[in-house]
Amino acid sequence: MKILGVISGNLRRKRLTIRLPGDVPHPDDFRGAVVIDEAKCVCCAMCRYACVSEAIEVEIFENRFVWNYHGGRCTFCGRCVAICPSRALSQEPESPPPHAEPAELTRSHTISFPPCAECGRPAFPVTDTVLLKAFKEIGEDIVSWSRLCLRCRRRRYSKGMAAGLKSVHGRETKKPG
Repeated sequence: MKILGVISGNLRRKRLTIRLPGDVPHPDDFRGAVVIDEAKCVCCAMCRYACVSEAIEVEIFENRFVWNYHGGRCTFCGRCVAICPSRALSQEPESPPPHAEPAELTRSHTISFPPCAECGRPAFPVTDTVLLKAFKEIGEDIVSWSRLCLRCRRRRYSKGMAAGLKSVHGRETKKPG
């Protein structure tokens, strides 16, 4: 019966804890859920390879890229954000909302590939951020090359190689076959 005396004594006393107004502020370096900026994404899927908890899944189709984020699996380590070459990923400054099922925090984004500048077929998007990482200076030729699909890039490269060989050998090159 001692326990009943302890309980009744606790019920008669005033609260000893202080209720905080609103939410507790997060520290400056807090890492929340991962967010994607579709305009910056180059559909390289590096985030998927960097994610140790398999919270990021990607699907690459002929004309689109689907980015799925499973917030219930995420450990909020920030590896995907650090490795993203186009800086398309970031983390929210607050923690995700409470959830009963991990699937409640799933987000899906579909990024359509832009058309090729020459043939109109879908081409992987290339942003200026990525071009600046790859090249010291971005000229008009590099920008026009980045707007092509893989087939048209190969064709342009082959034409350039053929012209280079022609100028070196001083004659027309023959196609094999």
